[in-house]
Amino acid sequence: MTKYSSWKPQLAIGGFIAFYPGEQKSMLSFAIDYQSSYQAADEKILCKPLVTDPDKDCFKAAPQAPDRQDAVNLSFEYRQAIGKDVLDASLAFSPKFTYDALSDDYGVELPVYLIPKGDAQILPGFRIGYASREDEVTFGLFMKASFSMTK
Repeated sequence: MTKYSSWKPQLAIGGFIAFYPGEQKSMLSFAIDYQSSYQAADEKILCKPLVTDPDKDCFKAAPQAPDRQDAVNLSFEYRQAIGKDVLDASLAFSPKFTYDALSDDYGVELPVYLIPKGDAQILPGFRIGYASREDEVTFGLFMKASFSMTK
């Protein structure tokens, strides 16, 4: 039995272009990025060929080295702040579609969040998404916080 190294280098590089239509309350962006990463195999119970003591001769581990996975993601995103007031804040949304050109997988997500009026630093919201690879819908709540490098 060979023990595989758990350290594998990962790489990602990309770029995007954004357009801000006349009213400055919306944004369109197009992005492309390349990712190279490793996915660990599911762990299983592995035993030596001759088992005399299961506690010493068997252990839980991945049966093979991690698999390399490359992706070329193309994405389109639209952001819009709506003039509607909800809980003394403006409503905004940001739908995004991402397509992996190498695997034909795709994902769609729709974050909806509140933009507080004044100097509030927290942007609360929720997100719904779908990933074709896992064929599942996900839901989530989030709190974004802005930060400043100066006092």
